[in-house]
Amino acid sequence: MIMSGDGYKWPSKRMTIWRYIDFAKYVEMINSKTLFFSSHFMMDDPYEGSFQEFFLDFNTTGKDTMGEMIRKSLESKRELIKNLGTAFLNCWHMNSNESAAFWEIYMKSGYGIAIKSTFGRLQTALQPTPLVIHLAKVIYGHEKVDDDIYKRKKTGLHSSVSFTRAIITKRKDFKHEKELRAIIFPFEKINKPTCENDLAGINVQVDLKKLIQAIYVNPLAPNWFKPLVEAVTKEYNIDCQVVQSQLYKRPYF
Repeated sequence: MIMSGDGYKWPSKRMTIWRYIDFAKYVEMINSKTLFFSSHFMMDDPYEGSFQEFFLDFNTTGKDTMGEMIRKSLESKRELIKNLGTAFLNCWHMNSNESAAFWEIYMKSGYGIAIKSTFGRLQTALQPTPLVIHLAKVIYGHEKVDDDIYKRKKTGLHSSVSFTRAIITKRKDFKHEKELRAIIFPFEKINKPTCENDLAGINVQVDLKKLIQAIYVNPLAPNWFKPLVEAVTKEYNIDCQVVQSQLYKRPYF
């Protein structure tokens, strides 16, 4: 079941999205016919799900701008996170083209692939699941508090900030990621029987034939790697094009 959270932004259905993974994870994915949703606690960025960034550029009332009001607000947010537990994330990169940066970051071994899809395909592939899954574009830095939803200043702070909003906000340092997230919140009633907060992640059944538009092979991969990817993809009845990335192909002159 696909849902949009309060104020979550969606790209066009035609938006091209990419998921860069190593070959072993690709084989596991097509063998299990699932997408892996990782706990936000397992992400490299320690600020995942943090409320701290919301309060770095706050508007306050009264004389003491760094006083008791802010301390109490931050404490309440910490308690909220503790009570809600984790969120499970499956992350995609929005871009009409391949990303040299992502090949560099995630595929240094040379044995990696990029799954090419679209936002519309992702919606369709996830729709049959009984879980409630939210889709959202990640918003970077304080762009988020410019939204009218965040301009409620009864206490002088952005009082509408919540965990469900914090989970789609990252620092501006990560803006190059252009990230789209599929999100599962275990605290939602329908999700509770399947999702436990102490899990590192969960696998969600998807229709991979509808999801995968093409598979791109690492531009630095050896010559034998593309035929292997093609053979494995065909073995699992995934009917899609396997493309050797030409990102680092030498020019003619």
